[in-house]
Amino acid sequence: MGFLDFENMVKSELHDKLLIAIDELKQLITTISLESLVNFVSMRQYQFNHGKSKVLSSPFQQGSYLLGLAISQEEPKNPIEFSDELDRKISNLLNKIFSFYTYNYFDSDKNNRTTQLVAMSAFIHYFFTSKTLSSHQIRDWILFWFDEYSSLVNDTYGFTVKDLIDFASCLENEIQRKMDDLQEDYNYLEESRKNFLAKLQVDIENYSTEIKSIENNDELKRRGQRLFENTIKLFSIESSKILEKIGEEKYNNILSVFGLKRGDAEEITYITDKNPVAFKALFLNENKIYYILNNSFFISIINFLENFLFKEVKSAQKNIQNRDKKLESKTTELFKRLCSGNAEFYESAFQNSNSTNEHDLVIYDNGVLLIVEAKASPPKEPMRDAEKAFIKIRDHFKSSAGLQKAFDQANSLKNRVLEDEKLTLYTKKGKLLVEIPLDKIKVINTICVTRDDFGALGCNLDYLLDKQEDESYPWVIDIANLDSIVQAWDHLELNYSEFYEFLSQRNQLHNKVVSMDELEYVGAYLKYQGGLKGFISAKADYIPLSMEEADIFDEIYFTTLAGEKYELKKVPLSLHRIRREDLFGKNEDKILKEKPNRKPRSKIQRKSRKMNRKK
Repeated sequence: MGFLDFENMVKSELHDKLLIAIDELKQLITTISLESLVNFVSMRQYQFNHGKSKVLSSPFQQGSYLLGLAISQEEPKNPIEFSDELDRKISNLLNKIFSFYTYNYFDSDKNNRTTQLVAMSAFIHYFFTSKTLSSHQIRDWILFWFDEYSSLVNDTYGFTVKDLIDFASCLENEIQRKMDDLQEDYNYLEESRKNFLAKLQVDIENYSTEIKSIENNDELKRRGQRLFENTIKLFSIESSKILEKIGEEKYNNILSVFGLKRGDAEEITYITDKNPVAFKALFLNENKIYYILNNSFFISIINFLENFLFKEVKSAQKNIQNRDKKLESKTTELFKRLCSGNAEFYESAFQNSNSTNEHDLVIYDNGVLLIVEAKASPPKEPMRDAEKAFIKIRDHFKSSAGLQKAFDQANSLKNRVLEDEKLTLYTKKGKLLVEIPLDKIKVINTICVTRDDFGALGCNLDYLLDKQEDESYPWVIDIANLDSIVQAWDHLELNYSEFYEFLSQRNQLHNKVVSMDELEYVGAYLKYQGGLKGFISAKADYIPLSMEEADIFDEIYFTTLAGEKYELKKVPLSLHRIRREDLFGKNEDKILKEKPNRKPRSKIQRKSRKMNRKK
């Protein structure tokens, strides 16, 4: 048997195991109510966000996938009671299913590692992660990009962008009210318990009297009943409460687009299948709306509006051009908050007097030159086939809308400055904007700001970027994360020079320190003594950053909400050698080492492949 035959058998064996795990999960959730599943997903996300539990490796996407599987099934007539055991089973199966995709890439052809690495990075980022925005940030994000199209949306669907935000606020306010009631009732019951124990300590003979007093206490019964109901129905909202606040017409219009009943959706199998939850995240059951507290509804709003405005309407191309301009203006706005008060900003400036080689933004700030290019085109959805996925990802990366083009544009001006020994910029009409001699320019940084997060492909540019060996990498950051960085700088009252020092240190980490989130690099810079210098000097070829490095941004956000000041305390960096089982765990690692055991293709496997061929 040749190596490729053996490898294909291993992949096929993994695929068989994947389908078995999916089928087991599907069978399990046929017995569970939609309300219980929504509670599970919402609480897992809440615990993950607040650092209380990391049971699920990717709670947003795993939760969406779970609900996507469930929503095609009929609601069980006699659902089983949700328990800790069910919680563990669902969590284990979700982690197992998502892990199979990673194993597939890790055990691919060693002679084609670049292809596999790029495909795996793009796949994991696209299907395993979500927008890392708070509830407030994602609202602002939606209004910033789409609110100006409200009249167009309203003419077609009968609601505005602001109506969608208000609808979400009404749902979340109801959940918050229940949470407040929960806390109030819990405190009341806890105080009653303490009073009961205190009276027994005075005289144990009061036990019978006090028990009867509790049994006859109507307020205590009411509180206990409400606590129980709010606990199991926390994310279930009575339709009438939303209808009276939104109005019947808008209520019906919004639910006709975003509402989904269990049993009404097409069945999905793989995490790569088109998930109905991505576009319809309000779950309906008789006179109730189940709301997932994990930004699912906001993500569905974004997906819906982008599809409508950038693909369906006649003005789609014009809207895309406007999207690009908005990214450029937002980029300038944020850099004005990062740079010093003396910084000079040149927008839509040209490299030549004949209006060629335009640059979105050039900043000169006390000897530091920033050449900034903005790219609004989103990353492409990767395919499961690594070879085809690589070609699709690479071609977009190197297209006129990709990161390679952004680097080439910025690097062209950098090289021109070094060759001419001066910076020269012109207006569109050929008028000289500025001329700065090279001896006044100490550092030149190239930057690419994207509208969407590119994950590992933006952080680890050595995967795909073509450049000369002596040329520096650009800094790639998406606009939402740039906003988070600016807010952190403002909150911590950091000087602009700290940002330039970060850029200098960050540029030395390529080909050595890897991550899927640029905020992890910035968080590590803020967290550790000496910033990133410990990583730079470390005698290691490969250092993966921990996702906890970015926690500082969440901590600053929650501190700000509480009206408090976050205290930054630098700690020394401590690195240790990692092993394969540190990434996969001992049990999961065995999956990769098992000898293939060929079995006949199952019905679900044949069905899944048949469905995929139809797409």
